[in-house]
Amino acid sequence: MNTAEKLLAQIYEKLDKGLQREPEEFIYLNKESLYEHFKTATGMNRVPVSFSESSDTSLGAGMLGFQIGASGGEATSFELSEPHLFEALEPHLREKYPDITSEKEIISNLQGFGWLQGGLRWFRVGPTPLEGGVIEDRTFLILNLKDIPLTIVCDDKYFSPFMPFLYKDISEFNIDLNVEIFGFNTGALNVFSTQAHPKSGKSLVIVPTVIFAKDERTKQEIVDSLREIKALKIF
Repeated sequence: MNTAEKLLAQIYEKLDKGLQREPEEFIYLNKESLYEHFKTATGMNRVPVSFSESSDTSLGAGMLGFQIGASGGEATSFELSEPHLFEALEPHLREKYPDITSEKEIISNLQGFGWLQGGLRWFRVGPTPLEGGVIEDRTFLILNLKDIPLTIVCDDKYFSPFMPFLYKDISEFNIDLNVEIFGFNTGALNVFSTQAHPKSGKSLVIVPTVIFAKDERTKQEIVDSLREIKALKIF
């Protein structure tokens, strides 16, 4: 079975058995990047974006068939969700791309994809007056990988609605999120980072395909953490 056949079989399995993760565990999921990974892995120039169920009247059996491109207007057609496509791709992505856990591995993996785990923090900057106009408020995300800060560059439209404080200003700051990221190490430096690496004074830029929650704390541990960070009185 080649890679394309394997991935299509895994998509069928995800549709049949469901997702491994809950929807709120997907903090960020870049659709375009995900599609490019699928096309690279399979050699297909398009992604199966919809499926339809039809009946073989001669056999009396239901059949689930792939459709490439637009749905064609069938009442039974539906689009494949990004989380389903990601989880079907995940074994391939885990096998192909390395875990990055140290500064040495970050440097050796410049301009490549990899898996990183750490604490996600964010801060808001702006509005900033500049010649010719004003830059509106911007949110910067930092992944601390064993005290090595990495700047995470995201597109707001791919964030989960369960995490609005990561892309909307609702006055939430300085809450640690334990996450895992699959992303592209650009090899570029964020020279304006206020969370810079102590050696270089700069922070490497990571462009994520997916960010998902890895928080295994109990609810009470989360409450205690919030109290410590923000001295909240509502708990």
